[in-house]
Amino acid sequence: MELTINKKMYQFKFGVKFIRTLDEEMPIVTEQGNFGLSLSAKVIPELQSGNTNTLARVLSFANYNQTPRASLNDLDDYIDDCENIEELFDMTLKAIETSNSGKLAMTKFNQAIAKAEKSKKK
Repeated sequence: MELTINKKMYQFKFGVKFIRTLDEEMPIVTEQGNFGLSLSAKVIPELQSGNTNTLARVLSFANYNQTPRASLNDLDDYIDDCENIEELFDMTLKAIETSNSGKLAMTKFNQAIAKAEKSKKK
């Protein structure tokens, strides 16, 4: 995924390093310890619900190993000034969904949502 921020092109990669960073920085915390289920249990639902803090952090993590690097402040400003925030959320979710590292988590999340909606209709 690519975004132009302050007239500079930035790359965002949603690969294994992205997932590892998510699991380290945004772990699922329980009494038994921290678990690395951040993408499916935390990030996807928060992106689906429009959480801009999560969007900024996700974009920061996806840009972490790229050159040039966007600062979190630059990403915050970009999100604040974005004319079509829904499209940015959609692009980010689509980039996760089409990456090898995020594909399975997105598929399972979407299946769980579909199953829950089907149960509601009964």
